Amino acid sequence: MWGDRADPGLRGLLRCDPNRRPETVETQAIAPIATFEFEISDSFANPDSNTCANIGRIRTSFADGSHTTTELIMVYVVDEAGLVTSMKAFWEPERTMASFQQG
Repeated sequence: MWGDRADPGLRGLLRCDPNRRPETVETQAIAPIATFEFEISDSFANPDSNTCANIGRIRTSFADGSHTTTELIMVYVVDEAGLVTSMKAFWEPERTMASFQQG
């Protein structure tokens, strides 16, 4: 699931029609990616709650060798079983596109 459909930030960042089916998002946004590499540079766990924020980057590589790097902050909440119940990420799409390197 791509998150809460009521979240306008998610729709804006994915640049997708909010009425589009998740399979379409998969086909257009995720399928062309060959690899994702995650690097977490810092993590802030709240000891009195089930929330954590990570600072990191995601390097997204394509089959032709081109890639982008997304600097971001990821915030997630887990339930008592340790399963993620909510996840949000904050980044600037223009910075990601400016990092594009041809393969």
